[in-house]
Amino acid sequence: MCESIISASLHLRRILHTPSGSPLQWCAILFVCILVICLAGCPIDPVVQSINSAVTSLQTQSADWQATLQSLQTQLVAEGQSTLANEVQSVLNRGIATTGVEFRCDIKFLGDELAQALQNILASYQHKTPPGQPPHFCNVDPSAVDLRLSPDRRPATLNIYGFNFTATAVNVAVVDQNGSRSTPASGMFSLPTEFLGTFNIVNYPFTATSSYVSFMLLGGEERRVDIIQKPDCGGIGQKCCQTGPACDAGAGCLMNVCEDRTYGGLCQSGFQRDEPAGSQMTIRDRCDVCTATPSWNTSSSNDCTLKVHFYTPSDCFKGIHVDIKIWESKPIPQGCPSY
Repeated sequence: MCESIISASLHLRRILHTPSGSPLQWCAILFVCILVICLAGCPIDPVVQSINSAVTSLQTQSADWQATLQSLQTQLVAEGQSTLANEVQSVLNRGIATTGVEFRCDIKFLGDELAQALQNILASYQHKTPPGQPPHFCNVDPSAVDLRLSPDRRPATLNIYGFNFTATAVNVAVVDQNGSRSTPASGMFSLPTEFLGTFNIVNYPFTATSSYVSFMLLGGEERRVDIIQKPDCGGIGQKCCQTGPACDAGAGCLMNVCEDRTYGGLCQSGFQRDEPAGSQMTIRDRCDVCTATPSWNTSSSNDCTLKVHFYTPSDCFKGIHVDIKIWESKPIPQGCPSY
């Protein structure tokens, strides 16, 4: 390094054309000395290097997050940074905790979240203000609010998963078709943990014009969940549709209203329906939300008409098939034994 300084001194002497030993020359030599010493002798902080390397690994090889954090912890202990190593252990413990039952984020989300935690540790070590860990959304379950399902068959809550949720960070609203937003009443939305938010979709009073549920973060990130409305025509008891099939499968249009479908008819002369069994309906196959409920059309024993209340959503790909049998027999005279 001294040879470099002397060489630089001679070079400056030739450039400046000043007499040997002048103040200007020695100031220039001193500047070069400082520059050469800094370039050749300022070491890279191994702590900074180790943490930055771990951050890069978490962002690019998220699947190996546990090995990355464990390796960083070992390096910090070897560098005499036991306090920082303990902070990394806390990050590792948090990562393990988030991968429990409530974790619904993919591994890339987790890697980015843990990398942010390390950047906060590094900022504190360098006496800088930590950037913080902003909230993020990952997934929702179910993927839509299906109002075609009765409340007892609908999932109790709409769950949203992510990181760093707080009561002030997450805003929930039900958005109408006209764009207006309705905030759920207190207690409808809750945050059991910083990774999970739950919205009560059984007791919330959705309307016929509710369009979607909006989850919004302070930073502007939004996750929308569509609301599937009940059809306003074609179902049992509803008006007949003006376009497409007038009624859902299992119903007929009568006086512009979709009614239950009936099978059979009056019993043959001299016969009556068997009581109490009288009929049998077997569901051959059905969609997951389709139902069929049989009942006698009237209370008369001479009426062998079976009424079936079908429920099939207005969906071309949903339906139900049933097999129906109705028995009738001659009345047994009073006083005769039955067999």
